[in-house]
Amino acid sequence: MKTRLAAASTLLIILVALLALTLSPSAGAVPTSIEVGFLVDGSGSIAPPDFVIMKNGIAAAIENPNCVPQDGSLNLTVIQFSRSARVELNPVQITAANAGAVADTIRNMSEMMDATNYEAALNLAVTTMPLTSDYSAINITMDGLPTVTLRGTAATWALISPLSPAS
Repeated sequence: MKTRLAAASTLLIILVALLALTLSPSAGAVPTSIEVGFLVDGSGSIAPPDFVIMKNGIAAAIENPNCVPQDGSLNLTVIQFSRSARVELNPVQITAANAGAVADTIRNMSEMMDATNYEAALNLAVTTMPLTSDYSAINITMDGLPTVTLRGTAATWALISPLSPAS
């Protein structure tokens, strides 16, 4: 239950943040392009029904034009992680024509079911996402601490620092 609530809350937060960024003028400019990377925990600690809830929630949001713009302004990447990470959805601009197919790709992900290594997911996201949009965000959907650490927390944050607005 805790995982389901966290997954639903995380998805709602990122979607509301995207909507706010799209509608609110910051420094006089509204972003015209947004990149979002969903890093989905497929480790063994995620119960299969909870994994289904996570992927179905993301897919349902993609199909709903009231949640996610379907005008090509959103570039979406989905990466699943466990002991390693793999790209489930290469960067794609979401349009009304492809939203259903993108959602189906997400729904068809099979859970990896191993250790928890979100550092591998962050590494893969930084090298997979184009990072050329007006705004880029990475959403990590997970249930706790990693069980695999490659280089430590400081190295991970240094790796993703190019994504922060301050850089």
